[in-house]
Amino acid sequence: MTASGLPFLDMFFEAVSAVTTTGLTITSGAEEKVAVILFLRAFMQWCGGLGFVVFSLALVMRPGLAARQLSGRTPEDDDLVGSTRAHARIVLAVYCILTAVGIVLLLAAGQRVERAVIEVQGNADAVELGPYQVLSYGWSNITPWKSPRELPEDELEARIESLTADLEPGRPAIYNLHVPPYGTRIDDAPEIREDLSLVGGSSATMVPVGSTAVRRVLERHAPLLGLHGHIHESRGSARLGPTLCLNPGSDYNTGILKGVIVRLRGSTVEDVQFVAA
Repeated sequence: MTASGLPFLDMFFEAVSAVTTTGLTITSGAEEKVAVILFLRAFMQWCGGLGFVVFSLALVMRPGLAARQLSGRTPEDDDLVGSTRAHARIVLAVYCILTAVGIVLLLAAGQRVERAVIEVQGNADAVELGPYQVLSYGWSNITPWKSPRELPEDELEARIESLTADLEPGRPAIYNLHVPPYGTRIDDAPEIREDLSLVGGSSATMVPVGSTAVRRVLERHAPLLGLHGHIHESRGSARLGPTLCLNPGSDYNTGILKGVIVRLRGSTVEDVQFVAA
């Protein structure tokens, strides 16, 4: 982690997150896209997962026949150290087999070798889904709410741009970016003041609040599809050149789940259906 150039507290958080297998991260950018750093973090997650399995077995399994059958030991040679080693060997073998199966399945789905190894151990920001490359980033531009995971537009653009280095030129790509592009109508939200009160009172004025950084990235790289959220009020679609941008909107506070079903064929979007349930 020290090779990433992160502050000590950030490194500590990333390491604990990896070992405990939560997968949470507070950093994203060019420095964490170095393959060695990604692999080491994913390997820590893999080790943490193994530890979690062993710990779970220790809690669930009681001494007795089932435990002896798992380790292949008999009552005559049932000592604590030997039993622990035997259990660890069995669990490690199963865990390695599952890891190998996961890598094979990802390779069969079209994932590159290094990405398959990293992805099956932990997670990544750019993955492959069949013939499509999917880039994901969950941060947004600065909002009046001053919430976590917000960045100035220039820094947001730099971080998203750094992720595009993982994509193969010429192949269709899907950009899964939390905040929608600015000025596309799928980023319209009620205008509010510094004290978070509505401008216009009950007759709210809708204004664009999306990201100019996201818009520039989409216009620069022209992916097949842009998937967005963030703005709950602006369910709909928009075109930025060849890129179709979608925002399913959100109404979860009323118990309604909204989504979009997208049918792709090659490098074209065949059909889009907005759904709610």
